[in-house]
Amino acid sequence: MGIKPKWDSSDRVVGVEAIPGAVLQRPRIDVMMNPSGLYRDLFPNMIVYLDQAVQTASALSDVENLIRKNSDRIRQRLIESGIAENQAAELSQMRIFTETPGNHGNRVSELTSFSGLWDKDDEIAKVFQKHEGYAYGQGKWGIKAPEVLRENLKMSDVAVHTMTSTVIGVMDNDDWFQHLGGLSLAIRKERGEAPDTVLVVQQKPNELKVESISKTIGRELRTRYLNPKWIDGMKKENYAGAREMSKFVEHLWGWQVTTPFAVDEVKWRETYAVYVEDKYGLDIKSFFSQANPWAYQSITARMLESIRKDYWQADETTRRKLAAEYAVNVVEQGVACCDHTCNNPMLNNMVVNIISIPGVLSPEIVERFKLAVEKALKKTLDQQATDMAQTKKQVNDGFDKQSPSETKKEQGKEGDGKSKTSVEGYKMEEVNSQDKSTELPSSGAQWYAILFAMALLVFVAIGMRRSGGRTKGE
Repeated sequence: MGIKPKWDSSDRVVGVEAIPGAVLQRPRIDVMMNPSGLYRDLFPNMIVYLDQAVQTASALSDVENLIRKNSDRIRQRLIESGIAENQAAELSQMRIFTETPGNHGNRVSELTSFSGLWDKDDEIAKVFQKHEGYAYGQGKWGIKAPEVLRENLKMSDVAVHTMTSTVIGVMDNDDWFQHLGGLSLAIRKERGEAPDTVLVVQQKPNELKVESISKTIGRELRTRYLNPKWIDGMKKENYAGAREMSKFVEHLWGWQVTTPFAVDEVKWRETYAVYVEDKYGLDIKSFFSQANPWAYQSITARMLESIRKDYWQADETTRRKLAAEYAVNVVEQGVACCDHTCNNPMLNNMVVNIISIPGVLSPEIVERFKLAVEKALKKTLDQQATDMAQTKKQVNDGFDKQSPSETKKEQGKEGDGKSKTSVEGYKMEEVNSQDKSTELPSSGAQWYAILFAMALLVFVAIGMRRSGGRTKGE
């Protein structure tokens, strides 16, 4: 944008100022910002400064101004959609979007994990937009503006996230893929093509580099999760170590769904070779059996799910091996009831079809597997599939229904054409902190406590006088 921060004498940011076009010597680039709810709540002053940066840059004309051009384009589209001109003008300059005030997380992680609940990643993109579609700036704090978010997404061709930690990687937790991955997915759905999804790596002072998310994921896989030394370290942690192994596979899945271009089949094949085929001879299956067999069940099920949803075109040998490992684990240990196993009849039906092939598993094991899954949910697999289909329909129908706030606004319209003002937010009320239920009458315990304290003071005074008299006599 060609804006820099103002610093005071104690190195605190106190405002923003424009870099002159003669110094900048390039167009002012438009930027949409998507801070987390945590950042918004911890640094509300920085949200204000970022909005000031947008408004300051938008007003300049010393060089080509892409911010102003895009604002004009958004304003026109909003007017065409039926929004009043003055409101469209204000909304068109909004560039900061995150969750509604008080909320944290955009639910991309939860829905990605519940992979039996959705068929296409469009549904995940809708969830991202639903939760991130609140605008901040120009004196407004979290106003609902999903159409403005969509217009900004349509014009975005790069998704960027900074990385400063040398300890936490992009596959250590779900925050990375639900924010950067979710943003990339939402842009892809609005633009029709994936944006360049990159990290600005600032792990060392005075050193900055930009790399693709695909490269970062590949490096972390090779140096950490597929590294025998890392695996040995996790094995020493027993149950918790096995859990960390299953968690990284879940986070790999999260990146697979949100940024499919960044997770190729090689990454799944290498993970399968290390954790199922025991490529390094670490006796890893025995470790899982003793420390945490359900972690192994989760890993094999997630790999099968990536096959079921056509992210990984595994060969037949791999498919049969994974299905057999998963089914035997369920029979021996019971259903782990992870997000993608217990309530995922599509996956379990696929497994039944694979292990029913002659030579994969015995008919007895096949039947025991079905019984274990059905016992866990107290429903047959067919009934589970029927119920899941109904749940999916309800979820998808929910996206098309009007939100309660929008419905109230329409219901508030009066016969004279005017609309009632509906105010949403927090109501401040005076609260009497005195708890009357614990008050004591004036003749009760309160007086007893005062009399006891006075008596104690009298005894202390008498003791001090006697002590003084003995000292004089001596």
